[in-house]
Amino acid sequence: MNHTNYKGKILVANLSIYGDPFFSKTVILLIEDEEGFVTGVVLNEPAQAKMGELIEKSYSLRETTVYLGGPVSEEEMYFLHSKKDFGGIAVTSKLFLSSDIDSALIDFTHTDSIDGNVRFFMGYCGWTKEQLEDEVKKGYWLIIDTFDENILQKTPSELWKELIISFNNMYSIWANAPIDPSMN
Repeated sequence: MNHTNYKGKILVANLSIYGDPFFSKTVILLIEDEEGFVTGVVLNEPAQAKMGELIEKSYSLRETTVYLGGPVSEEEMYFLHSKKDFGGIAVTSKLFLSSDIDSALIDFTHTDSIDGNVRFFMGYCGWTKEQLEDEVKKGYWLIIDTFDENILQKTPSELWKELIISFNNMYSIWANAPIDPSMN
């Protein structure tokens, strides 16, 4: 194996996992690649809950959508943001991840707009490095090495379509297909 460093890369679910109950049509930002483990968050899977339903003191963030970051530790909340001065783990030069929700509630309450600057997640995705490399080799995932770091400003429901077509126009026929083909 070539043991790529996956931190800061994007995984785009390929058609080979089309119909998977969790990962079909997902776009995952890989957050960490350390000690044989790779973690990330799904960028395009909004949960049914808003911040106000999960955190009592969410103030002006009450109506902010929370995303399903992945099937691991779904009770834990994280946030990805583009404000370097708010701290967190640097994922890229312009994107940071933090679990300090109390600070986020204060910091983001005092900013003019969080749209395109922050996204909250419940849970994360995780693999051993070998497991992810095997899934990539089998074609389950397409990898984007460099991407528009304003990705939080993209429309989540259009993100997978946009990225899958960017690999090859032949994917365009699948971009609008329902997850369950019998619903077509």
